[in-house]
Amino acid sequence: MMLTAQAFLLLLRRWARNELDLEAVPKSLMYQAVPRTLLDILGRTMRSQQDDGSWESKREVTAYAVLTLAPLLSLPWVDFLKPEGIACMYRGKAYLENNRHQWRVAERVWVEKTVYGSPNLSQAYCLAALKIVVPTMFVSARISDMFPSQVAKKIAKMSGFFAQVIPFSCAPKWKLHLSLFQSAGYAVALKACRYDIFPPIEKASDEKYQEYIPFTWIGCRDSLSTPIPSQTLWEMMLVSMSNFQIDAYMETVVFERYSGRLPKLKDLIRSLCGDRPQKRKRAEEDESGAFSENPANGSVANGWERTATNGALKCQKQEHSNGHHIHANGNQVHANGNQVHANGNQVRANGNQVHANGNQVHANGNQVHANGNQFRANGNQVHTNDKDIQLDSKDVQMNGKGVHTNGKDIHQNRETRSKNPALSDIPVDTFSTEGSNTTSDEKDKNVEEVLTRFVNFALQHPKVLASPAPLRRWLAHELQTFLLAHITHMEDCEALAQSATFTNGSVTWGKPRTTFFSWVRTTSADHTSCPYSFVFFLCLIGEDGGAMKMNVHQRYALEDACRHLATMCRQYNDLGSVARDQEEKNLNSVNFPEFDVEGTNATATLEERTNRKKRDLLAIAEYERRCLDRVIAELEPSLDARVMEKLRLFIQVTDLYGQIYVVRDIGIRRVEGDGAMLKA
Repeated sequence: MMLTAQAFLLLLRRWARNELDLEAVPKSLMYQAVPRTLLDILGRTMRSQQDDGSWESKREVTAYAVLTLAPLLSLPWVDFLKPEGIACMYRGKAYLENNRHQWRVAERVWVEKTVYGSPNLSQAYCLAALKIVVPTMFVSARISDMFPSQVAKKIAKMSGFFAQVIPFSCAPKWKLHLSLFQSAGYAVALKACRYDIFPPIEKASDEKYQEYIPFTWIGCRDSLSTPIPSQTLWEMMLVSMSNFQIDAYMETVVFERYSGRLPKLKDLIRSLCGDRPQKRKRAEEDESGAFSENPANGSVANGWERTATNGALKCQKQEHSNGHHIHANGNQVHANGNQVHANGNQVRANGNQVHANGNQVHANGNQVHANGNQFRANGNQVHTNDKDIQLDSKDVQMNGKGVHTNGKDIHQNRETRSKNPALSDIPVDTFSTEGSNTTSDEKDKNVEEVLTRFVNFALQHPKVLASPAPLRRWLAHELQTFLLAHITHMEDCEALAQSATFTNGSVTWGKPRTTFFSWVRTTSADHTSCPYSFVFFLCLIGEDGGAMKMNVHQRYALEDACRHLATMCRQYNDLGSVARDQEEKNLNSVNFPEFDVEGTNATATLEERTNRKKRDLLAIAEYERRCLDRVIAELEPSLDARVMEKLRLFIQVTDLYGQIYVVRDIGIRRVEGDGAMLKA
């Protein structure tokens, strides 16, 4: 890490002084990869120091660590770490000074797959480490501006919040702050990708979950010191984000669209998860399936192509409509089998040929004027496939950056979208169809397309496809169960409203369809998304980079552990939202009649009754935690140690969301017409 840090710091400084060919250096490398790597090296080095001030109880390794810390602490972004970082250096130097008489005693050090020992090198590194100090130097504004002051203020605010949440409530402040700093770059990337699967939802708001997701994975990784690839963390961040979004989408767009037709919706979900999804072409393939000779520049990882502009990570995306390509900014467009070229190129629509060069075209007998940016239809009416689409001359603008419809923005800027091979042939509906002329069948098709993208994101992921068939079937089953649980939950909420009984303001489900135990272990646990996410995570963490393998005992225990974890997570979620759920008529664990204990004082106030129910719910959640701990103890001797480390990370992340909900609700909320907010 010492040499890597030195090389990246040199690259950063030369780039800041314009000593490099800036056009040849990807912005994503300088604004994202390099800072993220340097912060990761700094964090790992500081966290791995032992109590005696050494690293690995070796003099030469301790010297490496001190020489790594000194230049990293000169970066302008890490001023908050300097006191603790310098203290780490002093403890390391004290260890070297106390062992000065052994400097020339060569220790066997593992470097570059070779064990070696050199008395001269050992003494040289120890002497250099003892003399080094944190350098003071002029820092370019380009380097300082990588993390603007607004980011630092937001991190400080989030640090105060997470300091209240287990397991970070007892963590040193510098460790929490550093993990949040490392998460900042991922948060920018996540925001850029938020509409890859789901369109913006007008009736949903409050998307602060996007700021929390990266830290839940980075913070827990740092807390447990889990060795896990950053790409795996990124994939799970995408899963976490999509889980919030599918909740909002199902409980707003889907439920409203299929209200009164829920059996048809269930059939759709079963068909998506049960049938083998169509294989999608990779981003680099052309129409024939061959790889393009000139793939787009930038860092490509698992189909996600990332670039940076002015320090903000953007995601390039190639839109698709019914299997045809859509490119913005003067590139080629295919839609429903028709070919369109912008900026004065040839246009075909429904078999008719349109030339934009002459600014006048005829399509199906209608006259169209094109000035390069704006298209007007004669009489403001365009006929397409015998369907009328009324267009005001100001309603539609195509300038390569966006489409405006009825004054609402629909951005198709390719710098703000990302690419996943599982989503390539499915169009993204990025606008609301309320009040438009969209037909009922088209609205159904929009929902089907979005759900297909969501399902394909999981089932067509390369790591999933490389997993054993039993693991793939398990994932498909859990994904289907997760989506169906949303429908059952919505039905339960309606049933609660119809049969609720009230005692001094406390709500009880008068005629539940099942017991609390059965509900919380099935519908409620499945609704959390934990089970399907758990199986997806197993597909990513196979031993030695290969597929995850397990025998029947391990599979049974893993399912049992997941069920306890999902149940516990839901109970903690409900614990923190009793009052809000009651106000919004959303089914909560404490609404079951089992929580109405006989002998409760009939004159007890609502607060007293609620506190009693919350104490009972917390006790049950802790019971589930003990059950989970027993299952993990059963699994530990039989599973690979590296797999167990990663499983503990998933468990802590899931548990963390439960703890967060106790302190603060970070979910998407649904906005009703009267302004009321409903939990999604």
